[in-house]
Amino acid sequence: MGCLSVVFNIIWILTGGWLTALAFFLAGVLCYITIIGIPLGRQAFKMAHLTLAPFGKRSRMAAAPPRSSPTSSGWCSSGSGRQSATS
Repeated sequence: MGCLSVVFNIIWILTGGWLTALAFFLAGVLCYITIIGIPLGRQAFKMAHLTLAPFGKRSRMAAAPPRSSPTSSGWCSSGSGRQSATS
């Protein structure tokens, strides 16, 4: 991390970055109350860490899972499965 990043991070923390990090931390604690909220709480803690000192950090995107059409898997069908004869 460069010298300029440190200066900007200090300015960021003094001008309200700590408040944003605290809000994400509290949201993470609240999400950990329920079992369903644990993945959201984990991400909130990551955001709290990121917003505390954002300058000089790098972000990377994870590989997206393969996409599939809901109709190709067969779980979504229209109609009763019978074909009607038309004249």
